[in-house]
Amino acid sequence: LEAALRVPVRKDLAANVVFERSMCSRRGFKILAMAAGVVLTVAATFGVTLLSLGGDELPQQFTAHMAHDPIHMRAADANAGAELQQVASDLGIDLGQGVGQVVAARRCDVDGHQAAHFVIEESGVRATAFLVPNETLSQNEWMESADGQHGMLIPTQGGVIAVFCPERQMLVRVGEQLQTSVKWSAS
Repeated sequence: LEAALRVPVRKDLAANVVFERSMCSRRGFKILAMAAGVVLTVAATFGVTLLSLGGDELPQQFTAHMAHDPIHMRAADANAGAELQQVASDLGIDLGQGVGQVVAARRCDVDGHQAAHFVIEESGVRATAFLVPNETLSQNEWMESADGQHGMLIPTQGGVIAVFCPERQMLVRVGEQLQTSVKWSAS
């Protein structure tokens, strides 16, 4: 062993070994980066395909919006009725009569869908509603939000009505009132 350790080596051998080792690391990194790029491209393509095959996600979007924008829990606003009229008018919606006691209202974007978002109160119970012009839905859909609100999507000629309420009877009543009173003029 002592004789093997005394073998003469070139003075630049250490630099060559370090350089060769760094080149191997760079090549390995390049291969790893290319593999990661391929995996990300495949994953993105798969995700876009799943989204396009998933159909209409409108019910999930309203449920998520309810969780992130709980205006049904805010104090009553005396100007909410006038604000709702303005928002509805801006969206090309005629509310007509029979909307009820509006306690909160505003215009919202529900994942790319412009909507009049408002709250109606009856005997201390609140229903949250959305009026979304120019949206289509093939049939009524029932939903359940994370905070125990029952929900219903109602397709109409000219738009979709979404109503959430903890009490099913009030939910159905408000949905029917909105269905008969709302006139869609937007196109």
